[in-house]
Amino acid sequence: MALRCEIATTGEQLEALVPAWDELAEATGAPATLGGWHAAWWRRLAPPGAALRIVAVREGRKLVGLAPFLALRARGGQPQLRLLGAPATHRVAPLALPEHADAVASLTAAALAGLRPAAGYVAFDATDAGDGGLARLRAGWPGRRPPWLLAQKRAPAPVMELSDDDFDAWLMRKSKNFRKQVRRFRRKLGEADGVVRMTRTADELDRDVDAFVRLHHARWRGRGGSSVDPRVGELLRDAGRALLPSERFRLWTIEVDGRAISSQLFLAAGGRALSWNGGFDPDATDLQPSLLGILAGVEDCFRRGERSIDLGGGAHDYKLRLADADRPLVWAGLVPRDRRYPLNRALLLPRQLGGLARDGLERLPDERRAQVRGALARLRRGADAPAPAD
Repeated sequence: MALRCEIATTGEQLEALVPAWDELAEATGAPATLGGWHAAWWRRLAPPGAALRIVAVREGRKLVGLAPFLALRARGGQPQLRLLGAPATHRVAPLALPEHADAVASLTAAALAGLRPAAGYVAFDATDAGDGGLARLRAGWPGRRPPWLLAQKRAPAPVMELSDDDFDAWLMRKSKNFRKQVRRFRRKLGEADGVVRMTRTADELDRDVDAFVRLHHARWRGRGGSSVDPRVGELLRDAGRALLPSERFRLWTIEVDGRAISSQLFLAAGGRALSWNGGFDPDATDLQPSLLGILAGVEDCFRRGERSIDLGGGAHDYKLRLADADRPLVWAGLVPRDRRYPLNRALLLPRQLGGLARDGLERLPDERRAQVRGALARLRRGADAPAPAD
């Protein structure tokens, strides 16, 4: 049966897609691209002036591919297309059943190329470096020459491959010191009558989301603050109501004396989980509540027979202690070769130069890289300092 393509441009059309979209995310193991999650993001966190451009590909009535884009007007150029929810949610990407991947990419490329006004840039921010979706979209783009590929940056993203029989077998592969720490902190939590639980009801959801927001900002207070949108609680409530029944939204809370000290959110689909974000009470660090909250989610994934947990971008120490693989993220995009191509290339030059500078910095020896970063930090502090009085 031939594939056909449609473009959702309204919130009502997005909502109608969600059930089949969630099924497609489940079939392709893509927790970062769940429809219920991104519908909530669109309702609560969509940028001002954004317009939906979601490409849905069907075989008969069955959804076999979906590319969740939005359009934003760029200063001085054509609109830019960006993936919904990125980069706040890592690894968002177009979805396609494997047997239809190339055909879906070609239909998606033709649909995006046919938008009016035409897009000057198609951004893939914090997407999977090994996914292949960007390359397929570029190869399928209509025209004599493929769009120009702008590669901005690449970042590590640790992953846990759950190949052991169970959580205990996984823990035994860790260092003796790590095992001792986990057992000691779990024992201390038990002695404090701590409770570890996953949100299951609507009543619990409101309370637990409030705790997540409080603990997340407490974690970052004194460290420059969090980059998470202040309206994140609204997103989590909406997404939780949509995804709790399927247990694709898993919010783990640790409480002591009725007060939450840790909150960790996992999204899940198709045997894969994503550790989205979390927070903890800085006054309870003697219990290591963040680690114990994450481990609660990990143990749950083992019980469900899931295959992997994506710990998100950044080579943080706690992630490296848990992970056994790296699936890097990339920030990249396509510039179609239309009549405004020279202007769009010029407008993107600062991003290109920034990517080259980051690449050059990463190639330096560790000591030299630290010196350069220190010098840049001193320059920024100097630029922010008040001018001397006359």
